[in-house]
Amino acid sequence: MHEQSITETAEHHNLDIETRAKAICEQIIERFPGREVNLIGHSMGGLDARYLVTHLQPEAFTVKTLTTIATPHRGSAFADYLLVRLAHSEIEPLSDTLCFFPGGYPRKT
Repeated sequence: MHEQSITETAEHHNLDIETRAKAICEQIIERFPGREVNLIGHSMGGLDARYLVTHLQPEAFTVKTLTTIATPHRGSAFADYLLVRLAHSEIEPLSDTLCFFPGGYPRKT
């Protein structure tokens, strides 16, 4: 019977995909060197895991499977809507509002 281990990773959502994927890869290398792993990514975590598999192509462990759940592989329809509908004059007030959300964008001074 094979030994099974489960670990959970979470990276800050404001980091770019490459940075988050590298951090996840490092955590897997530290915890499961030389082993086969099954990756499960939810939402943005699925994008991070897909980037890890397709771009980083780690050699210190083997990705046996990748499962993504509710991952926006084709982008976000709502983000597309905002980009199309908002005029440049409306973007500034939006960025002022976003700064109040956790990890929100900094205000321009």
